[in-house]
Amino acid sequence: MKDDSPEYKSEEERLIDEAALDWLIKEDQGLTPEEQDAFFDWMAADPRHSEWYCLRKQNWKQFDSLVEWRPEHSEEPNPDLLAVHWHESKWFRGTLAASIAACLLIALSLWLSIGRSSDIQNGYLPDVGSMAHTYEIHRLSDGSVIELNKGAQIFIDFDANERRLQLLSGEAFFNVAKNPGRPFIVNARGVDIQAIGTAFSVNLEEESLEVLVTHGRVSVNPLTKTESEADTDSWESLQSTPELTAGQRSYVSFSEFAEEPLVEDINEEDLDVKLAWKHRVLAFENQPLSEIVAEFNKYHPAQLRILDREAADMYMTATFRSSNLDGFLRLLELTMPVAVERGDTDITIQLKDN
Repeated sequence: MKDDSPEYKSEEERLIDEAALDWLIKEDQGLTPEEQDAFFDWMAADPRHSEWYCLRKQNWKQFDSLVEWRPEHSEEPNPDLLAVHWHESKWFRGTLAASIAACLLIALSLWLSIGRSSDIQNGYLPDVGSMAHTYEIHRLSDGSVIELNKGAQIFIDFDANERRLQLLSGEAFFNVAKNPGRPFIVNARGVDIQAIGTAFSVNLEEESLEVLVTHGRVSVNPLTKTESEADTDSWESLQSTPELTAGQRSYVSFSEFAEEPLVEDINEEDLDVKLAWKHRVLAFENQPLSEIVAEFNKYHPAQLRILDREAADMYMTATFRSSNLDGFLRLLELTMPVAVERGDTDITIQLKDN
């Protein structure tokens, strides 16, 4: 009887194979965010990890096909469904870097749908009188991207001088396209949050407002009651406008008088918890790089452009966080025969030979 067991070159290779099997089992059950990060680190640590993972993944799919076979399908099962040839690992070791890269990018088996893009320059998102029923993403005409949490609604009022929006309810994340000549301003109950090329979230609640900055800088300029008329409805702008940088939060209370908003640092762990609602996971099964890039472009002002048809037609099986653009690009450069050039408004991808 033929022995189809894998042949290990070393004890270390056997341990890598066992780890690959463990990750496949965890992936099938559903990875937690912490497990996803650990898996991503494991895959990037050694090229052999992706090789054995992909080999195991290939055989896992063959077993999935076997499970679907039923006697009524034919008198005899398809022999290809039963064949698991471990000698194919030698062929696998000789495949192009692109096929390895496909598995390197796999992090988690989930699919979360995303909302439609938008070219709206003025009007409501969602439609007037309603709120987002689930997570939504919208690309504006200036290239900025807005992500809405469930319950959010925004009014957009762009003109030639400024890009002004009003957060009417809920929580939204803004990834702002750079344009120093047209400031980007979000107003929420008298609080102006202004940015020029940055990323931040605004969470409007009944009695308070919270601003979180993940990139760049924003200013927070709330209207406040004058001290001499604290019991009236007289309001004025603050003399000094607090400025937040990446990794900071600002808290504004609508129920208490304050000289200026609270500004404090927030650690990365707490920031991730607060923004967990917007961590989309994009999953692709044997799809061209062009489709993966198109999906990424919905989430970021800087647009990815593929300059070569050959690169666009490279197929991938990949799962990654929509927010991790830098990580995606680094892995792309490391594992595929492409060069990535980063610009202010777009990022180009082309074959290294060109």
